[in-house]
Amino acid sequence: MDRPADRDTIAALRIVARLMGAPVTYVLGGRFYFPVDERWALAISPDDAGRFRVEACHGGRPVSTMWSLGIDRDRLADLVAAFLAEVDALRT
Repeated sequence: MDRPADRDTIAALRIVARLMGAPVTYVLGGRFYFPVDERWALAISPDDAGRFRVEACHGGRPVSTMWSLGIDRDRLADLVAAFLAEVDALRT
């Protein structure tokens, strides 16, 4: 299976932007980054097997990798929500 189609990537980025409350801030190394604050960011990139790699990054380094099929928008939304909840819990 190939990487997710461009339309699936655009749809995924829109979902993440809506849930994160901000558009993509930068693209680096094929990853689209959505910063939460100066330490935490969520990176998403199209991957083989028709899926997205979703990485929680701390200080610019991935600390957790999760996966979502390109067509499974509910799973992607759940991963973003879990990431935001975890970051919020770590801040307190």
